[in-house]
Amino acid sequence: MNMQDLLDKAKDTLDNAKNTLGLEPQETEAGIYIPSTSSLKIAAPNKTNYDHTEYDDPYTGDKKIMMVCTEEQYMTMENGNKFDTGNHPVEMMVPLLHFKQAGFDVDVFTPNGESVKVEQWAMPEDDDEVKQLYSEYESKFESPKSIGYKMVAFPTVMDKQMPKIGYLPGTMPWYFGEKLEDLGVTIDNKLVSGQTHQDRKLISGDGPLAANDFGKMSAKALLKEFG
Repeated sequence: MNMQDLLDKAKDTLDNAKNTLGLEPQETEAGIYIPSTSSLKIAAPNKTNYDHTEYDDPYTGDKKIMMVCTEEQYMTMENGNKFDTGNHPVEMMVPLLHFKQAGFDVDVFTPNGESVKVEQWAMPEDDDEVKQLYSEYESKFESPKSIGYKMVAFPTVMDKQMPKIGYLPGTMPWYFGEKLEDLGVTIDNKLVSGQTHQDRKLISGDGPLAANDFGKMSAKALLKEFG
């Protein structure tokens, strides 16, 4: 038996041992994995350490807590395998139990308003309070609010034409619209027509033609908020 045969045999023996001991990630679908059975026993217990703290002076106002969650479910490893991930249910739900006990309501957001992804393999199956609260919030997780904003702005496609008509002395090194889109903002217009737009407290206009309406809209919003 040559050295390569010995190495292959050793690898097979190690792989078999890992499978026997539950040390291999579990494949749930083709190329998609959750943690091994052994690691789940250590890192994902069936009951949390929620301690039922009571708060002497619970909040009675109308302000809400903003909870931002991920909408991404899979993380691709360097070997091409995908890890079935998302938000850890204990990291989400135990703080929510405390917030509820302290009198706070919570609004759920994701970057683009897509559904909250949860590591269901980490759900503490013997923790009735966590599971009950998860059920109460499930509709918010399925239809969260978007942390991203929509706005109107001077379009990038028009910025790129400016050197051709002599408005700019050269090509811009970066573009306002592209930078905003990289940050998750949706630019809602393709041309300049004097559009204005309000998304929550963000008011925007698409250029000089929008200045008058933008000013009126902003002034009215400020008077409504502070007047």
